[in-house]
Amino acid sequence: MKLATSLPAALIITAASTFVIADDFTYKIGTGMGVRQFKSVNTSVIPGVESVSKLDVEHTTINVNFGAAHGRLFTLLEYETSLSDSGAYSDTPGFTPQRAPVDVGLEDYTFTLGVNVWRELSVSLGYRSGTSTITTYHTGLDVESGLPIAEVGGATFKQTGPFLGLGYSFAFEIGVLSLGYAYAPFTGEYKEAGSTIVNVFVDDTKGTVTTTARTDLYSEGDSQGHSIALSWQGYINETASYYFKVDYQDYDFETDMVMNMRSITTYNGNVVGDEESPINGTNRIEEKVNSVYFGVNWFF
Repeated sequence: MKLATSLPAALIITAASTFVIADDFTYKIGTGMGVRQFKSVNTSVIPGVESVSKLDVEHTTINVNFGAAHGRLFTLLEYETSLSDSGAYSDTPGFTPQRAPVDVGLEDYTFTLGVNVWRELSVSLGYRSGTSTITTYHTGLDVESGLPIAEVGGATFKQTGPFLGLGYSFAFEIGVLSLGYAYAPFTGEYKEAGSTIVNVFVDDTKGTVTTTARTDLYSEGDSQGHSIALSWQGYINETASYYFKVDYQDYDFETDMVMNMRSITTYNGNVVGDEESPINGTNRIEEKVNSVYFGVNWFF
């Protein structure tokens, strides 16, 4: 098949779509890599206490996609996962220093169904499931007491739901320039399983004192997302093309949460206190993602 000079505009939440308007079926397989700069602010509020933690991470990702088109209709299935999280850190209040290394991973699945209203304009409807996992390792000093303190914790943030995309393309002899926008009314789910803070010190009368505070948190609610992107698709030969894309995404997740806190105190290894209490509050996560992608598509 020969690639035409007029291709549908890219849906920005997925890899660039590269189909012509034709009566016969057209299929493509694509792969690419990307660099995503991910920043988030997580604000948790319980009665009398507000906690704000920040995350800044740069991912190298790989994606694969398969698509098909017939007439004005096209569909695309894409998978993306992170390969690294170099430069990741979080800022957590109550610690000195506040900044600590974290391990962050992501995994996204996206399905898109679209139609070319005309050669330059496309409208798409899709579904996405994206999961971010965060593991924190934090050692330092307690801000109030000045005593050594350590934290190990894990969190999962999952967003699923539909999205609506619009794209417009400008065709040239050597390729196509596309601009796109998408709106995503997702459902978000945030879990912290076993965020544990350990404080150890020596008391003249009690000996070695260890306090362990474990926090489990769960919240679920609506997440509103927006995305805008610019992509270039160039022709390699009659059955292949390359693409380059930059995009920006932001999400805002806010809901009620349930926090379960358990505190255990020991003197010289003997448990002298064990308290557990559920606490209701609110949770808000604000995400901003800047990404750069490049890859290759093959048509048959």
